[in-house]
Amino acid sequence: MATLDPLPEQYQKQLQGKLLFTAKTDLLPNGHFGAQWIAITENEITVWHQEGPPTLHVKITRLKDARAVGAIGGGTLIADTHDGPVVIGRYTAALTPVFNFAAKLLGALAKREELPVLSERDLPRNCPTCGNPLGEGTQICHLCAKRARQLSVCFVMRSLTGFSWSVRRYCLFSRRWSSSSRPI
Repeated sequence: MATLDPLPEQYQKQLQGKLLFTAKTDLLPNGHFGAQWIAITENEITVWHQEGPPTLHVKITRLKDARAVGAIGGGTLIADTHDGPVVIGRYTAALTPVFNFAAKLLGALAKREELPVLSERDLPRNCPTCGNPLGEGTQICHLCAKRARQLSVCFVMRSLTGFSWSVRRYCLFSRRWSSSSRPI
């Protein structure tokens, strides 16, 4: 079973079949921030919003394929059924690897292929310094790397005798060079 967030017990009792995957999204169907639980068993896909009964059931036998569609700042997990596409869940960019794996798993279930195994590449990675999501193949986020480059420029300026302390102070404490002026 691939689980990143343990499914609450109240939801586990409502499932039929062997649990293969669970995850918690960070966006609601309307695009606002909020929690939504997705559980994939060998028989069905079940989705819950907050407390209460499931809001979506899709039988695995109705699936043709699945895909994780990326967008700016997030994405959507879509199950292609015999009746047309069904939106399973929406998520922010930080959870893209998780739902790419969910799409692979659903595709394998639909085509009755060997199920994929959750690997390190399928887990979201965050910067050890600030906690922002990391890009693939990087060890530090672009904001921390940018701040490190800015500080190295300041230290080079400090070593040059032609710059006064006021210029160096500007370099270290101005909004232009500080980490508080991050782009949104």
